[in-house]
Amino acid sequence: MKKEYKNLIIFNGQKHKIIDEESLKNLEKITKAILESGSKLSNQFRNHTPVFENSAKYLLKASADMKDSEVFSIFDKKMYLSLESVIITELIINKKKNLYLEKRDLYGRH
Repeated sequence: MKKEYKNLIIFNGQKHKIIDEESLKNLEKITKAILESGSKLSNQFRNHTPVFENSAKYLLKASADMKDSEVFSIFDKKMYLSLESVIITELIINKKKNLYLEKRDLYGRH
């Protein structure tokens, strides 16, 4: 059974019920102002943009941190390899037909 969290705010791990309509309207105004501010936190909430971007200097970049425009096909350097895509390439080597399947793993590698 799914819990309903209507007119409820969680602050410092404690749930507080909002009992008057005026407080609810003010909270909605504050929330909208924060989301429209363009801050790093609001971007993280709206677009899943990391607050602290991984430069890949010390840790491998996770696939979620990579833009689709950063990973290309091994066979066609102009073709992007997004998280959801699978690229099948047909090559003929020594009169033999070969099919190659490309897909990204968690770290954006082939």
